[in-house]
Amino acid sequence: METSEREIAFKKFNENLYEQMTHKQLVGHFFLDKGWIHWHISDYVITIGQDYIGIGKRATNSSLQLFDITHWHPEDDEILDDICLIGTKGNVTVVHDGLLVKTVLYSGPRDACPVKRKWLFGKYYYIYAD
Repeated sequence: METSEREIAFKKFNENLYEQMTHKQLVGHFFLDKGWIHWHISDYVITIGQDYIGIGKRATNSSLQLFDITHWHPEDDEILDDICLIGTKGNVTVVHDGLLVKTVLYSGPRDACPVKRKWLFGKYYYIYAD
């Protein structure tokens, strides 16, 4: 099967992004697999590719089964900044899983996080970069 120019560009972008990530002080463990970056932080798996960041959580009874929490589509020149906000030691990312919408409410230094646990509709996920 022939690889398209788009697939080659996607893979090259992700390989360059992976290389940049290796030079940052990021927590967790990340690796390249079939052109995608997979990043493990605690019970969370973050899948990264050009124009895509997705956050999943391991099911409590399985280390292999994941359920998606949220995803978004950052611009090429913003994706590394988003990655650093998620994974720099001492940071936290807060995701709200509401009735209809899943939203990243905050990503940055833990001591500056304005989001406190709320018990309104939905669930809150706190991804701690420790």
